[in-house]
Amino acid sequence: MRLRFANLQDIILLKQEELRMLQVEYNALLIQECDNVEKCELRLAGIDCDKCILSKQCRDESVKIFARVDIIEEKMKSLAWKLKYLYLELFISQNKGVVIKHINLELFP
Repeated sequence: MRLRFANLQDIILLKQEELRMLQVEYNALLIQECDNVEKCELRLAGIDCDKCILSKQCRDESVKIFARVDIIEEKMKSLAWKLKYLYLELFISQNKGVVIKHINLELFP
């Protein structure tokens, strides 16, 4: 999605919503991983994970989930930095005489 004309507040709201959606996905993945471990019927029956025949499958799934979590975490960090600079820009635009230095800020990658 590319915006041609928007005020700074609208751009900030858009980026905040993107960050919120990433947080929802992040939380869902962590809940899924916890449920996979805590609600495992074999584990609840007293079978040790190291002795379980499904342990490799469970660990492989866990690795995939945490790889996705890591990617989302990086996206969230990047978006948080962009929001920081957008807030600075908004502050400066509302306070005349203040100058901001932009350093490689991509609003719409």
